[in-house]
Amino acid sequence: MSQGVGLVRQKIALGEPLLVDLFGGTTSQILDAINVDCVAESGIKASVEDLGQIFPPGSVSEIVVSGPQSPFLEQAAMILKPGGRIYINATKGNPFGKVPDPTTRKNLGDTALVQLGLQVVQLKGQLEARFTHQTFRRTTGEVIRTRSVTTTILEKV
Repeated sequence: MSQGVGLVRQKIALGEPLLVDLFGGTTSQILDAINVDCVAESGIKASVEDLGQIFPPGSVSEIVVSGPQSPFLEQAAMILKPGGRIYINATKGNPFGKVPDPTTRKNLGDTALVQLGLQVVQLKGQLEARFTHQTFRRTTGEVIRTRSVTTTILEKV
């Protein structure tokens, strides 16, 4: 993890935007992204709970979360810069891909997002074009068709 922290500090010092591929697997499928996954062979081998030790608060421009494997929103919101975005690519059956829906009062979604400093830009929309080249897999390894994956976009206010 220390090599990864050095890379992050170097990018910050150079003024480069930080793009994080959270749950990116062994190797990120996203160009120029810093892969963070507990199975990473390329990038930073770490868990979601380690994000605050790797990235300073408010330092990350974009976080891409494809097929999330555990709760991540609180940690991701902490490292995201104001105006930064979180792109969540998930199937409707993925319990960790669900975001509180601010349009329904019954789940108090708006309150949860406000507490994290996030607002919904897009809720379960069509998969963003820039992610259609990715291969999405179930935990069993089975490939998921991209038309089954939606993108939710959150922005830090």
